[in-house]
Amino acid sequence: MISLNDSKDIIKNEYGKNLSVLMIGHEDEDIKEYEDFFLDLFRDIVFINSNEKADKYWDNIRKNFDLVVVHLGENPEKAKDLITKIREEKESIRILVFSTSMHKYYNEANHCYCADATFPYPFDKNFSYRFLYRFLKHITTIKEMQSYIQILENITNPEEEKKTCFIGEDRRKNRGSIEDRKDSSKENKEKEDKIEKRRIEDNKLKNIRFNQSHKLTADEFMQSLDSTIVDKVEEFEEELDDYAMILYDIEKLDTTSSLEKILDINKILIKFANTVENITAFPIIAETFSELTNFLSSLESESFEDREQKKLLVEVLLGLGKDLELWIKAIFIDRSTDDIHYFDASFANNCIEIEALFHKDEFESDDGDLEFF
Repeated sequence: MISLNDSKDIIKNEYGKNLSVLMIGHEDEDIKEYEDFFLDLFRDIVFINSNEKADKYWDNIRKNFDLVVVHLGENPEKAKDLITKIREEKESIRILVFSTSMHKYYNEANHCYCADATFPYPFDKNFSYRFLYRFLKHITTIKEMQSYIQILENITNPEEEKKTCFIGEDRRKNRGSIEDRKDSSKENKEKEDKIEKRRIEDNKLKNIRFNQSHKLTADEFMQSLDSTIVDKVEEFEEELDDYAMILYDIEKLDTTSSLEKILDINKILIKFANTVENITAFPIIAETFSELTNFLSSLESESFEDREQKKLLVEVLLGLGKDLELWIKAIFIDRSTDDIHYFDASFANNCIEIEALFHKDEFESDDGDLEFF
């Protein structure tokens, strides 16, 4: 659990110091609150107020930003073209889109497939901290992993071995005495330990590359997957039909019956969450699943007294089920995606939206007591 104040501090004092941001907006008064929000959090940030200027800037600079934030504006297609261009040239950059229009948010921003996630609408500072904390945590984790890989590459660099050998030869200049032979024996033992350590680190490096840094295709991933896990994934896919039927019934039920149905839904999700936890390639999705199922378990019948709120919950959960179905199809059945992690950020975003339906009033309060998953 992390409090609202803690999340603000972590974003500002850790993520904000270490991540570089390019923010592309427009000369529009509506986006000033977004601009002020990001400018307050990040030290290394470049703000450009039009797609045209951003396009020229990108052609001239091509800096390896950690995050690009894009306002869709009045011409979403131009913004999407720019996003596509950035993605094609720097596929490791995380891209976040936002809109100040409800219509564009639901009809354009949520269908901007080259982006990693959509910034929540309408703008609410406290809810934005919650969203951004999770999103930046994921970016920082990947960046730290890349730094760790660089360290391991330095450890396993053959040049390092040459230096070690030189030191050993230099120490053996006077090797006639017993002490020298002891030193030689000790040195050989140290050398063997170094070789073994290097072998372990090299295997670790290969594993990290394969599971984290390498853009793993569905076909590569499936070749390494246990058949029993595939069977469980297929079982869940079949249960998604029941998942949808249960949700369709909820809107017309009373509060107590609605809660019972949601708990039935949660049982299906918990079962699949346990399967995902056993797939080491999806730590972000596994963690998000855990947070979602814990949240749904915490709901009470009073949560369903607001019929509009209940309707929105049904719509979001139906959308979530459809997204999971497409994800399973792309990875486990068709093996058609070039990046098995394409779904991580959007899944986490959707789950946060579910919680927001029931905690909007809390997000509007900045008392520092709000707890986060």
